[in-house]
Amino acid sequence: MRNLLENPLKENCLRCKMTQEFVAETLGVSRQAVSKWENGTSDPNTTNLIALSRLYKVTPEDLLNVFKKRAYLMNRQARQKGKYIMKKHSINILIKSLSQCN
Repeated sequence: MRNLLENPLKENCLRCKMTQEFVAETLGVSRQAVSKWENGTSDPNTTNLIALSRLYKVTPEDLLNVFKKRAYLMNRQARQKGKYIMKKHSINILIKSLSQCN
């Protein structure tokens, strides 16, 4: 998965010269959580997504679009292997939540 999709979290972290430890401390999460977000094994919740967007000075929608694409690619790979992972519904809920925050 890492090769299929560039990771904006890691790129923004490097661009802003922030360490995983700094991001984790700022958001009040573990460094392992930030690492999982960066390598694609989990996604941040709505609150953390908004906090990340503010920290990196990008829009939440920009970050969400990447997670949406990641979910699409994961589902496509899973279907090819005879499995199906349903994350699209979760992402649509996040998008709806974000639109209500603005």
